[in-house]
Amino acid sequence: MRILTKLFTAIVVSLLFSTNSFAQKNFLDEANVAYTNKQYFNSIELYKKAYTKEKTKEGKAYIIFRTGEAYRMIGDVKQAEAWYTKAIKAGYGDPKAVLYLANAKKSQEKYNEALIEYNNYKKLAPDDPKGENGAKACELAQKWKDKPTRYVVENLSLVNTKDPDFAPAYEDKKYTKLYFTSTRPGGQGTAIDEGTGELFSDIFETQVDKNGKWSTPIALPEPVNSKYNEGAATLSRKGDILIFTRCEVEKKKEKLNQLWYAYKKGNVWSDPIKVEFCVDTIDYASPALSFDGETMVFSSNQEGGQGDKDLWYSKFDKKEKKWNAPVNLGSTINTVQKEVFPFIHDDGTLYFSSDGHLGMGGWDIFKADKKGETEWSNVTNLRYPINSAGDDFGIIFEGAKERVYLSSNREGTKGAD
Repeated sequence: MRILTKLFTAIVVSLLFSTNSFAQKNFLDEANVAYTNKQYFNSIELYKKAYTKEKTKEGKAYIIFRTGEAYRMIGDVKQAEAWYTKAIKAGYGDPKAVLYLANAKKSQEKYNEALIEYNNYKKLAPDDPKGENGAKACELAQKWKDKPTRYVVENLSLVNTKDPDFAPAYEDKKYTKLYFTSTRPGGQGTAIDEGTGELFSDIFETQVDKNGKWSTPIALPEPVNSKYNEGAATLSRKGDILIFTRCEVEKKKEKLNQLWYAYKKGNVWSDPIKVEFCVDTIDYASPALSFDGETMVFSSNQEGGQGDKDLWYSKFDKKEKKWNAPVNLGSTINTVQKEVFPFIHDDGTLYFSSDGHLGMGGWDIFKADKKGETEWSNVTNLRYPINSAGDDFGIIFEGAKERVYLSSNREGTKGAD
């Protein structure tokens, strides 16, 4: 009995230590799982809880860095800057903390401070061109700011809210109706997205009258919008085909964007159908249609690309009535980082956003000249004030006119994007 009692006591003590150890690790494990599944907003609080339990200096530095990463992924550059600064002071050894700190400073127009950090990163990672490119970008950004182009950028205040409003698309060739993405109330997505902390996004529409006044935006009804995230849409020239991004979320699983399309019958959209080449394990987003509707350019992270997210194109097979397998646009357009939100001008010029080509801030808008049916070259930054220190993306042109709509989270925005 005494042996059993001692054994039982030892087991209880052991379990208490194991339970305590598990409890300490649990927040960090949960935070890492949430982060891996792109539930960045949720992971932030879990990392902060994990920090209070962590005892080691190395562990604390890691958690601080990951908190900064989560803020970066939800687009909060001010908080990202603060947490990367803390991580470096805490002795976090990965040079990426310095690089991401530089990026965060550049995205807030702190070009001189960012230049210092890019030069620091060059010393820590001399083989990585991101340090040299970042330093060059800071110098260019200041020059472009000092000598702006002739564009004038104004906030579309009647349409914007405090919530993200982005990725405009013309409903048809009259250019009087816009579709755009928003997380404002009033859509089908009434739940909170664990990745962003916002409502799930929907596609909204607004129309301008003869006096230039925009109508109150209204969410498209089901079946286009659903309880999941919908957005970043493109329409055919006639406005009878809609291709958009949908992200169906499953609990505890990584969420991936997919492309869907619907046909308009009268004034009603048909049930959406997933684009044929889409695979559940690959991310596809922000489609753009050519003038004739036979070429679609979009962003994807599928294998065979140049980097993180690349621009790809697909040709529509009229005989089979389906989209062919995607083809990468190549290294002239794509970089080792992200290329997103394409738009094909009526004249064939390709516009897109990138954080890999030299730019002023986060994402900048670039254009590339049409070289062949599905080839583009001569990538050029649109400079200030089209671009800013923030994220600039989702540009569309009103036919041949030099009037554009774009998305941005620059200083002076009414809300987020």
